[in-house]
Amino acid sequence: MTVLGRLPGGFLLVEQSVAGPASYATASPPTIIFTDLSQNVEQVLSFTASDERQMTLAGLSGRTLTFRVRGDNNPIGTAGDPGDEVADTTNLSGNTYRALAYGR
Repeated sequence: MTVLGRLPGGFLLVEQSVAGPASYATASPPTIIFTDLSQNVEQVLSFTASDERQMTLAGLSGRTLTFRVRGDNNPIGTAGDPGDEVADTTNLSGNTYRALAYGR
């Protein structure tokens, strides 16, 4: 994790990245744990993916963010359009997923 800066009120601006799973599972979506924070994440500011897929927030508890990976690079309107969650067992291990957040 990278601490990018300190904000008023004792908050930290942080970035954390993880490699994608080798076998994506919709039943247990991947997580990012903000290890430099000692308390809860206050807000997630952005998600980025090295493969340009979209990510959506599935849950936030304490310092742990759970996310879903969307899109399979097919044109909109075809089977597997970019809004769809990637299929189970998709290998995403070559991709990096980053989140920017602040908290304490």
